[in-house]
Amino acid sequence: MREMMPGSIRQSQRGEHLNSFLTLYSHVINADLNFFTFSAPHFLNFSLLTVNISFLARQLQS
Repeated sequence: MREMMPGSIRQSQRGEHLNSFLTLYSHVINADLNFFTFSAPHFLNFSLLTVNISFLARQLQS
């Protein structure tokens, strides 16, 4: 049997989670640009989502 370091497993899982979040986020951006106009409340939600995603990305990378 091949031994695997728990740390490397956790790191690869983090990478997969980050990739799936970024993929989902890009779909959200495309949907916004294609189907919505940027009304003020919608733009505020979009900004908050951007802040949350960037914060999450920093947490996953640390």
